[in-house]
Amino acid sequence: MAQERAIEASTEEVNKELQEQPSSLEMAPSGPFPNAAAEPPPPPPPPPPMPESSPEDVSPPAPQSLKERAPESSPDAAPDMLKEAVSDTKAKKVEKPEESGAYAVIHVKPVTMNMSQGSHDGFKVEMPYASDRDVSKSWKKVMKKAGTKPSGIKGHRGEDLSDNAEISSLHADTIDFYTIIGKGNRGASITLFANTAEGYVSQHSAVELKEPFEKFLYNFAVEQSGAGLDNAIGASEKDMDKLQKEGEKLMDRQAKLKGNIKENEKSIADREKQLEDKQKELEGLYADRTATEALVHTQSYLVEVLEFSDETRHVAEKANLEELQRQVSSLNDQISSVEKDMSKMRGDNQKDRIKIVKDENEVAENISEQARKEIQILAQREIISQLRLKRNNLK
Repeated sequence: MAQERAIEASTEEVNKELQEQPSSLEMAPSGPFPNAAAEPPPPPPPPPPMPESSPEDVSPPAPQSLKERAPESSPDAAPDMLKEAVSDTKAKKVEKPEESGAYAVIHVKPVTMNMSQGSHDGFKVEMPYASDRDVSKSWKKVMKKAGTKPSGIKGHRGEDLSDNAEISSLHADTIDFYTIIGKGNRGASITLFANTAEGYVSQHSAVELKEPFEKFLYNFAVEQSGAGLDNAIGASEKDMDKLQKEGEKLMDRQAKLKGNIKENEKSIADREKQLEDKQKELEGLYADRTATEALVHTQSYLVEVLEFSDETRHVAEKANLEELQRQVSSLNDQISSVEKDMSKMRGDNQKDRIKIVKDENEVAENISEQARKEIQILAQREIISQLRLKRNNLK
């Protein structure tokens, strides 16, 4: 969990720096295309008149920092949406400007403070992007090689003693290391007190005694910050891979939706053609029924007339009437069947139109989500680029 928190803090730190530093993100021109030319900035106002001064009052201008000399535009600037995507992430306040930008600077600084053995001189170093838990594990490994191990000191929570450490490159005799490892401004920190036969090593110690300890602590800090950056880079790459896979799924879903839309549109077109044919068939059935009903009416009259005048013919004509009536009934059944088929076709078309509208809406949402994923991927690439730059320039 501590390593995950350190990785999260590392990524958050880069996000903050991307917002605060003049980079391609901040200098991106507005509009959907990243390489569009930005509008030229308005001309600067004229400088105020210089007051008269003596030659003694004139001093050379202060040299510009790298940040002040940074270019104000970039032909490769990313779109504004990328800047917004990066700014959406949470970030912590940067408290050490010398560690911002493309460098993660390691400084071993002398300290004088109260510890378990009283007030003594020692050294402290901040390790950007490192996890205090990982630093503790690494320190234990270093001490194990030195023939000792850190142990807590009663009444002094957070302070450990590694006594009788044997590191010939630092001192010919054994060394008692008192360490305080905790969270730093931008990662983790370690405060080291080294008690040797000559006393506690400090900034006032002889160069041949002090410099090996400072180098030892510096190398340890660089290693820890490098490991933290490696972890952050790995986590960011995994996040980008996940975003890319999600984007691929969105593209597959979009292709499927568009296929469904085309299929439903074809089904509707086919049914519309069938409906035209059914309509013509229905009109023919209506005409046949009307004609047959007219025959029924005439035949009914004839049967009534023959009922009392010609019994033999009456029987025959009555049979003809019954046949005509059966034909009318059959036509009614056919008309009902055709109308039912047409009603179903119209209903199916309506359902497919609803499906098309729903799929078209999902396609629009899918396209928007793909655009968001692309922005997030670009932002993640920028984060990885910044982390790698810091890793390469770690010093």
